[in-house]
Amino acid sequence: MGQKGFFRSALSALLVAVLSFFIIYFFIPSMGMQYLGLSFSLREGSVNAQVMQAMGEMEGGVELSKEAGDRFWKALNSREFRLQFKAATEQGEQAVKSAVQGLVDRVK
Repeated sequence: MGQKGFFRSALSALLVAVLSFFIIYFFIPSMGMQYLGLSFSLREGSVNAQVMQAMGEMEGGVELSKEAGDRFWKALNSREFRLQFKAATEQGEQAVKSAVQGLVDRVK
């Protein structure tokens, strides 16, 4: 049996770390935000990031229960809302806020 050298072990550990990062970053956004502080779905300019920004700017903030939060994320990722949100972004900031408020009211 051959012995593994230090560099081979270090390279293997680095490869596992890089693969783990990309899997978490692209495919598990909630874990990415929790452990890495970033994720692909919440990157600057994405629909999810714009919605989260609009929710933060709403009067009094928005608090959702776990079930309502799950319904919110499911509705947020629906094709229907994405088309509605795209149309709202062309109309301006107020239209975006009203679209997000409508979505929040629907899932509460």
